[in-house]
Amino acid sequence: MATDPVVELMNQLFAAYDALTRIKDRRSDEALDLMKSIATFQALAHVTEPTSMEGAAYLLREAAALLLRTHVFYHGERLRRIANRLSHGQREFGDLLELRAIIDVVSNGVCGTPREDAAALIENALKGAARPVVVVDTPHPRGRLRQAFGTDTPHMR
Repeated sequence: MATDPVVELMNQLFAAYDALTRIKDRRSDEALDLMKSIATFQALAHVTEPTSMEGAAYLLREAAALLLRTHVFYHGERLRRIANRLSHGQREFGDLLELRAIIDVVSNGVCGTPREDAAALIENALKGAARPVVVVDTPHPRGRLRQAFGTDTPHMR
């Protein structure tokens, strides 16, 4: 199964942040290259559509960080709560409705100035969060369990 492209980009972003914190001279060429790569990873993550709930959670956290710096604090906290649920693999139907409502509020500027950048992030996250979840459950073959436990267990009869 392929990894979510947003998760891969965010892992690269976090690795670049870690490398930047280890550099003592922020004016060196290495630090400037890392800052350019951080900006590139952030720009790519903002336009990449997530394919999992974890990728959607990353985008919602980014949007919440944008909104928490403005006067739309309440919506930022709501996004953070939804992102926490999604990162734990839990999705509620109300979350999808709430995300659609927040997109309208944020893009129309109901609570202050319109934030199109945050609305675009939430819209991409909604696409990833709305994807169906596939759960694969495979039973253990009886032969392997017999080899592992040495006998028939009661549930195998």
